[in-house]
Amino acid sequence: MAPKKPAAKKGTVKSTMKALKKPAALKKPAAAAAKKPSVPKVAKELQALEAKVVNLERRPDRWKRVEAALKKELPWLKVERFLASDGSKSIIPEEEVSMKWNTSRNANFADFYEWAFEDGTTWMWAADAPEEDDTWKFTENGDGFSYIRDAPTFHEKEPPTGTLEKKATGEKFTVKLRFATKYLNPGETQLMSGGERGCAHSHR
Repeated sequence: MAPKKPAAKKGTVKSTMKALKKPAALKKPAAAAAKKPSVPKVAKELQALEAKVVNLERRPDRWKRVEAALKKELPWLKVERFLASDGSKSIIPEEEVSMKWNTSRNANFADFYEWAFEDGTTWMWAADAPEEDDTWKFTENGDGFSYIRDAPTFHEKEPPTGTLEKKATGEKFTVKLRFATKYLNPGETQLMSGGERGCAHSHR
């Protein structure tokens, strides 16, 4: 017969560990109740509002980008995709959208301001004038022309001026900003591009 193992003596590490009871299994905390998505508060006046997004059929990437942004920022808004007329691919009847337009129609609301030499020769559109290019260095006097800020009162004060330096020779010329009146009276006839005609047709 195999010899019996001696009983653990009181006070030994083994007897002490045997006497200790295993702690009850820790209960897992109850899962937090799933939070319900908050419903945005919408003013009563806006609850019936709907939106149409004019979008070219060949540009679904733009539609997806706008749709995602609207769902995030305005989840309550009902949105519908409205396919735009594609003037570069579809035939748009001239009786519905003209092939031409005249600048006199929007000259008072467009940036038709240009820099001109003292002899009246046009140098460049104000919106396109660089501080420096391969030929010129341009310095505008004062705070600089801003269409949004300065156009409404442009004719009530002295026009802005600037200095042009020809890089090849070092010659300097004074230029003055003016409104290009020919675009207002009599105006200039312009051909509409396919994209412009498609845009006009989509919004008619």
